[in-house]
Amino acid sequence: MPISDATREQTDLRHLARVQELTQEIAGAIAAIEQNQLARFQESLLRQEYLCGELAAMRWASNGLKDPRQPGAGGRAATVAEKIQESYVALAQLNRVYAEVVKRSKRATELLLAVYSLAGVQPSLFDNDRTLSCEV
Repeated sequence: MPISDATREQTDLRHLARVQELTQEIAGAIAAIEQNQLARFQESLLRQEYLCGELAAMRWASNGLKDPRQPGAGGRAATVAEKIQESYVALAQLNRVYAEVVKRSKRATELLLAVYSLAGVQPSLFDNDRTLSCEV
């Protein structure tokens, strides 16, 4: 059964909203790392995981359409599809920044642990074999 244009547009708008929410969550996580707010960072990770799950299960309705700029596709659908594409490009860029921030943060933490170790203090706050990532 074919999907109506209105239903397709609603699905695309929900998809766009989720991608934008994920982008905001990642920006918030970066800010939490910068401000050394562990609880806020952990909350952001949970929200990111939830949004990634939603996006993985969600279909991008316009994804299967012909080029939305061609006649007959509808001007508004083209705008939503283009916004989704732009949002994914922005999300990919932010993910690269996020990965670098997490990598540098891990290095800084390892240095601090080494300093504590030299002072005879053995904090066991981290699970060294754990990494986090999200790809959609």
